Amino acid sequence: MVLNSPVQRITRACVKWSDRQADGCERSVMRVTKEDGSVVEADMVVMAVPLGVLQSGSIEFKDDTACAES
Repeated sequence: MVLNSPVQRITRACVKWSDRQADGCERSVMRVTKEDGSVVEADMVVMAVPLGVLQSGSIEFKDDTACAES
């Protein structure tokens, strides 16, 4: 769990789990890029953001199209 960390980008990406699991299945993972450039990977992201921050577009939301198609 990461708290009170300014976020730059949230990306849903496809990951080949063959690196992590024996069955080799593909699944999506959330990658949160923080303002300091560090990246946190998680199965889900829950965040609370002021409406003004969302309206300003300062957080970029991306979706890997390969995941969206599967």
